[in-house]
Amino acid sequence: MYIPGGAQAGSVLRDNRQYVKASDSYAILTQTLNPRRRSGGVGVASSKVYFVNGRDNVEDHEDTDEYTPTTDSWAEKTPVPDGGAYNVCVSGHATNSKVYRLEGLQLDGGTPGNYEYDPTGDSWTSKTNNSNDKFDANTFDFSADVHTVGGFGGGALEHRAYNPTGDSWANKANPLTPPTYHANPTTGVISGKGYFAATTTPGGWGQDENQEYDPVGDSWASKAVVPPPLRGNSVGGVV
Repeated sequence: MYIPGGAQAGSVLRDNRQYVKASDSYAILTQTLNPRRRSGGVGVASSKVYFVNGRDNVEDHEDTDEYTPTTDSWAEKTPVPDGGAYNVCVSGHATNSKVYRLEGLQLDGGTPGNYEYDPTGDSWTSKTNNSNDKFDANTFDFSADVHTVGGFGGGALEHRAYNPTGDSWANKANPLTPPTYHANPTTGVISGKGYFAATTTPGGWGQDENQEYDPVGDSWASKAVVPPPLRGNSVGGVV
């Protein structure tokens, strides 16, 4: 599991760390490329890690950087075409080995579009936007679709699925309520089911919810609540 960028005590970092399950420890890896960035998105495709967008407390950035675990090295790639953004929703898609920058926020209040990154050609392609665009959301990557869930903005609907083959979006069952807001969720997929936990309210309060999503039945179930800390939790994929 790789954790690039971020911030601590107001300072934006270039840290890059790997969680090693076998030794239950963290390894310090080669730092991310400049500029320093927080609130970017991370996607995994073809055993490489892509660090997309983000901001440095002053401006948004359009950068796309590729990390190769086998050589512990970074390479600068083609920037996202629609410019800088942060609090972005990024996912790799295992089926087609592409990376999707699905939604987010821009400093001027704009909403970045849906773009597909092809690592083979080092190119971005514009795709159909989510009509219910949000920021501070997160993703589930299933075999057919990439799901965006939670976040602020875009009305009440919180759960949409993007199908890369058809370049189309579909509504899915919303997470259980309460709470009313499900921003900054920690998400992950285990044995074909999605987990959605430790969300944040508009006032910045952490919530201990933990919900399980079944894509076959398009349904949610409550699970054991999350112990503290409850805000700013992160999760990543293991390459």
